Amino acid sequence: MNNLISTRNRVVNKKLSLGFMGIGWIGRNRMKVLLEDGHSEASVIFEPFQQNADEALKLAPKAQLLQNSVDFYEHPEVNGVVIATPSALHASQSINALLAGKAVFCQKPLGCTAKEVRQVINASKQVDKYLAVDLSYRFTEAFQAVFNTIQRGEIGEVYAVNLV
Repeated sequence: MNNLISTRNRVVNKKLSLGFMGIGWIGRNRMKVLLEDGHSEASVIFEPFQQNADEALKLAPKAQLLQNSVDFYEHPEVNGVVIATPSALHASQSINALLAGKAVFCQKPLGCTAKEVRQVINASKQVDKYLAVDLSYRFTEAFQAVFNTIQRGEIGEVYAVNLV
């Protein structure tokens, strides 16, 4: 298969080399989908829990498991990083990856405060690297139906929502 990677400056004829940070259920799911697409490969994994790491390595047996986040960010083969760690870590990990020259795809939320989010966005602009946040559920049919119901005022004014 002739895979193309489009960057801001050029088109490269090779697979995207990804680093995966956080390989719990969500991280493994994202990894599986990205690897099955055929346009990317998992080069490195950073996961402190051995059981999660073992499961991830079943999906990507050629990936290198790293124990040091600096080695992860600085890995020379990695083009982009997928972050699926606890929410409180998203901003700092995204900034570190961006400043190391990697594009970032981060699970929501990007940060815990508006200030953190601005810092991540500014880091992306500073190094001119792509930054994306996974808001995939926002566009599912079920969530759109809920949104439209609220917008039409069918259930009154919504103050809070508890999703289980």
